Amino acid sequence: MNTTPRAGSIEHWARVRPHDIALVEGARQLSWAELDRCANAFAHGLRAQGVTEHDVVAVRTHVRIEWVVVASAIARVGCTMVGMNWRLTEAETQHLLANSGAMALVCDDEDLSTVKACQAAQGQRFIVSIDTPDPQCLSYEALLRTPGEPLHSAADPKLLIYTSGTTGLPKGVAVGQRNVDEQTWREYRESVEQQPGASEAGVQLVTMPMHHASGPSQMWGAVRKGRKIVLMRRFEPEAALAAMQEHRVTVWSGVPTMFKRIAGLPPEVIARYDVSSVQRVTVGAAPVPQSLKQWI
Repeated sequence: MNTTPRAGSIEHWARVRPHDIALVEGARQLSWAELDRCANAFAHGLRAQGVTEHDVVAVRTHVRIEWVVVASAIARVGCTMVGMNWRLTEAETQHLLANSGAMALVCDDEDLSTVKACQAAQGQRFIVSIDTPDPQCLSYEALLRTPGEPLHSAADPKLLIYTSGTTGLPKGVAVGQRNVDEQTWREYRESVEQQPGASEAGVQLVTMPMHHASGPSQMWGAVRKGRKIVLMRRFEPEAALAAMQEHRVTVWSGVPTMFKRIAGLPPEVIARYDVSSVQRVTVGAAPVPQSLKQWI
């Protein structure tokens, strides 16, 4: 077993900056050491349930601390993670589970009827419920108590993202499952993560959902740089400004609708917040009107 954490991983920062804050979500936060311990325990919890590097685990949650813990655990096991929209209907959820071959599902549904119906139909080996206790599901907190030796991820978690299905049923797209050499991949990743005008360290606000490619990409890019990461479970324009001010956010990436919603706030509301810490913002994934670019 490799006992040396790879540079820029959660395990690495837990070793060199254990007490620095890694994640913030509302009033909750985790240091790098706490995040590392949680991810390691959850990885052993998955292993105890029979998950191996050849398996697929679906994750259906909001943007929250637990997503990072689960994703890091999946990376340590070496299996594939399916990003799943928590808004999907039962039929849509069943298709993704069946098509991906997921053996397990981690979710934060308040009402577990949809995921339990999908388990009965598709035969998932187990469901892990983060928030809602249920005798038919495993408890997230219970898996966090699984003991085991330190595990280190070889790379970011392998991710399977599904398309919208506008030309038929949604189709899985593999992200991070590459067939090029490590140096080529590293050079490509560094080229797309370059952020002129933004410091390597700092604070990154993440508001994009984790069932798209953008949210996980932003997350792991921030982890590689050792940034404090501020998570918003649900995007709200004034709350985003408040988070920028409170945590002195330096980097944020969003879609045009998010910027439009902030621009649509009354000027006196916008003026309440000091966002001078922000060094760089990026916007994309949809057309950006020139007027919005000028406002930004």
